[in-house]
Amino acid sequence: MGESPYTPRAGSEELTDPELERIIDESYISNLSACTTDEVRRRKAEASAEEAALSYARRILQGKIDLLMAELASRRGGASHELSDTVSDIAQALEPKRRREFRGRFPAFVEPPDSEVVRHVEQIAADPVFTFLEQTSEDELAWIAGRLKDEERRISDLRSRVHAQIDALDAELVRRYASGEASVEEVLEPYVGDGR
Repeated sequence: MGESPYTPRAGSEELTDPELERIIDESYISNLSACTTDEVRRRKAEASAEEAALSYARRILQGKIDLLMAELASRRGGASHELSDTVSDIAQALEPKRRREFRGRFPAFVEPPDSEVVRHVEQIAADPVFTFLEQTSEDELAWIAGRLKDEERRISDLRSRVHAQIDALDAELVRRYASGEASVEEVLEPYVGDGR
């Protein structure tokens, strides 16, 4: 993507999340057979919480991308009569710190996860350009949309890597149940830990 006349908002630097890096590292699922069942369950709960944060962050980015693309489509003569409804729906869905309804892997209602990933994406989503869409040129809107799409792809890749870790932890719990090392309650009951 070429150089843009738009200057990104300060604070939209690269994501740095040591907790996420620790979870997606190979060592997180190495030698699981030496871990206690409680430790495997703890890691699964930890990774699942990170996956929920990544999913939430991805939805924020997708909403902002949809908003930009709707604005671009309206300027290019596409579906302009639906733009106000589209913008209203997206803006309502993106209101910060509200309980929101999602489909998929989330519970019916969720609060914004307390996560570096979410804070990072919320910084990007708070870019003042979204307040002044009509005053922003098409080239600038297209560049910003491209930047957000790049970020959304990166978040999606991280989410896939966390899914792989969860799958490995699930497989270890299933193995223990099948071999009699763990009861069905140990495998299926939600982990309640010490708040780490």
